[in-house]
Amino acid sequence: MNSRGMLGALLLVLGLPAGQAAQPTLGFERVVENILQQYPSLEVARLQVQRSRQEIARVHSRLGWELAGNAGVAHDVSVFGTPTDRADVNLSLERQLESGHRVGISGNYTYEDSSFTVNPRFPNPSHATELDLNYRIPLRQGEDNPLYSESLTGAQAGVEAERAAARALRNEIANQALDLFYAKALTEARLASAGEGVENARRLQAYIAERRELGLAEKKDTLQVQAQVRAQQTARQRLEMALEQQRIALNRLMGAPWQRRYRSAVQLETTLSDYEVEALIGQAEVHYPPLQQNRARLEVTETVLRRSRDQRKDQLDLVFSVGTRTRSGDATNGSVSEEDMAGQIRVEYRESLNKQGLDAEVRQAQLDRTIAMEEIRRARDELRYGVASLVQEIRATRRALDSARGRLQSEQDKYREAMQRYRQGREQTDRLIQFDNERNEARLTLAELEVELARRLSALQILHGSFWAALDSGMNPGELP
Repeated sequence: MNSRGMLGALLLVLGLPAGQAAQPTLGFERVVENILQQYPSLEVARLQVQRSRQEIARVHSRLGWELAGNAGVAHDVSVFGTPTDRADVNLSLERQLESGHRVGISGNYTYEDSSFTVNPRFPNPSHATELDLNYRIPLRQGEDNPLYSESLTGAQAGVEAERAAARALRNEIANQALDLFYAKALTEARLASAGEGVENARRLQAYIAERRELGLAEKKDTLQVQAQVRAQQTARQRLEMALEQQRIALNRLMGAPWQRRYRSAVQLETTLSDYEVEALIGQAEVHYPPLQQNRARLEVTETVLRRSRDQRKDQLDLVFSVGTRTRSGDATNGSVSEEDMAGQIRVEYRESLNKQGLDAEVRQAQLDRTIAMEEIRRARDELRYGVASLVQEIRATRRALDSARGRLQSEQDKYREAMQRYRQGREQTDRLIQFDNERNEARLTLAELEVELARRLSALQILHGSFWAALDSGMNPGELP
């Protein structure tokens, strides 16, 4: 047997047409990985996650120090009715603590020059300084700083919502690739079956030609087998055209050269088969993006409601202040320099008499919470029925595979027995061709069921969330920004 004949025999054993022999294989996971690495929408989702993280930094900044100051000069009339020139500078440094208390330092310098001195003991011009340490304790609104804590919780929930949205987009991309990849795999299986049918028909054609030379076959036998060869060739050519279109479509998604060729490698086993449906559903709920997204949204609405409850309270603050006062300058009786301590405790109260805006905000948050809870219920039902449906389909497909393997074995035995009878002149050509077609159909059915089983297993892995653990491209759920 020459090298070409050996290659053809090997391809028949592998169930592959000659054009696919030397092609590398590519699994579904690697196809998805290649698509994700250059998919523009996913990069936008990454940027959205990074943008949402800035809200956390913005909330943290509320606890930073705040510096304020002002300065000015004035010419005015004092309380004694005398013209006075005045210059002052005020500075304050203040920050809010995580507890809601506020601490600050304030300082003031004043220069005053009056055209007339009421009391000869008063310095004129005078220099006065004030330095105070202030501490404010909220007793009602703002107690325990819910504005900060709930804003931080809401910002973190917002990040989780964006992360879940990115994971949902990632799943959507994987499901789109799922349809394209396994449609191509199915076409390859059909093409392999058609290629084997062509080879079988050509062998039969060569055998009939030998028999006709010996006068053991008629012209109708030759015509019948020629029709069989042409029918198989036509089917193969149509499949080759469809495969070329599917290959180009996938290469475009992966950013690969359009002419790149590869065979689809399918997996028929998964550890998910070891779990019961309810266990799979419970595991999937942890990673299911619509559930994660709406749970995060629900948390955001809860933070809004908790902040609103605090804002409806009256503002009642207890303020402590301790500091120093100095005054110096030249008086009629000589220079003056005074310094003394100052301190105070005061209570501040404020109440908003119009709470219409707060009421509207609360109502909006309540509606958002109801919507999020309905979406969680819908997503949970969608996940439950989706997992259960795929599990049952996988089990049914495996049973069908067992039956298909048995049928293929029967069809092969039937064809071999018919070929023996044909060699002995006890079988008609059309019957032998019919048996060959039935064998090809059984082989194709088995290949199609294997591809369909692999497609359903991949769909279950995506829905379950375990699919992404197989990728090493930095796109795992825990590593997604």
